[in-house]
Amino acid sequence: MHNKCTINVQKQKKIKMLKFRDFLMDTDKIENEINEMAFGKIKDIEHRIEGLSDPITKHLIKILYFEDTVNLRKHISDIDKWFLKIQEYDYQKANKKLKSERYFNKLFKEPITSKENVKYVENSLKRQLKEYKSLPRTGLSSKEVLEKIYLIIIEVSEELSKDSFETIENKYNKER
Repeated sequence: MHNKCTINVQKQKKIKMLKFRDFLMDTDKIENEINEMAFGKIKDIEHRIEGLSDPITKHLIKILYFEDTVNLRKHISDIDKWFLKIQEYDYQKANKKLKSERYFNKLFKEPITSKENVKYVENSLKRQLKEYKSLPRTGLSSKEVLEKIYLIIIEVSEELSKDSFETIENKYNKER
């Protein structure tokens, strides 16, 4: 009886070892498993980026449309903080970043739908005009503000994909 139990345990170990070896030998299966794990992580990262796209865009509108010298540093600091947070997201242990197109799509294209969609900016401005009605304007139209945001997001997306974003300030000054 004891001998029979030992044989069964040995058979089970051998079966497990064969399954594990088969798994290791099946490179397609391993690659699929890794891709599924990475894809889930990428979707999570994209979802987080989408969650930050609205406050980033609204703050960019504030600094490009209004002359708010009192809060300018705070708005730039907030935008920097959000972009630096996004830059921390990587989907593999080797600090792998998304491609710049994916950052751009999640930060600008999908939330706003197109470069010509001035309605998004106008609606945001209407809400912000109540809060900032006493502030002077920069003189830019809604369309011009949207175009400047578009250019800033393209540049930031490139930097995020290269893990080289530092601040929005140089982009803001360039676009003014």
